[in-house]
Amino acid sequence: ARELQAGLLMTIPYRAWTVEGLPEAEPPCPAGAVLGEAAGHELELAPHAVAGRTTVVRLEVKDLMSREALRRLVVQAPGPVRVWCEGERVLDHDGTWHVPALHRSGATVRDLALPSPARLTIAVAGGAAGTLFHAVGEARGNCNRWASRLEYRVPQVS
Repeated sequence: ARELQAGLLMTIPYRAWTVEGLPEAEPPCPAGAVLGEAAGHELELAPHAVAGRTTVVRLEVKDLMSREALRRLVVQAPGPVRVWCEGERVLDHDGTWHVPALHRSGATVRDLALPSPARLTIAVAGGAAGTLFHAVGEARGNCNRWASRLEYRVPQVS
């Protein structure tokens, strides 16, 4: 007997490119940025990583339930991380904590009023291959829940 599992696959479009060093300000997305698609909240950096350079990933998310809702943003990667939301720097950490959960995320989490739609730009220093984990969840509650009714869009070149 064969077992078959079915369900909806959530794909997340993104753009990726590299820059020198870990930028202080949100780097602009160049016309040559690679357009890719991740099958969920984990994105493999290997196809985009270049030794000694910073890999930059841009996502765009729309919260279909509310505008400017307080949300929990978690970003984890195999190197130092810097995150911007709509150009404002919202998260910095050294990349040593790897618990992909909303309620045990240590220094890799930030609660913020997430505009809708929101442009998220994530820089991972060092050119390391590995997994970039990102999630948006509810900021309240005992164990926090993943935000439902999110729509990811192809980010624009800036």
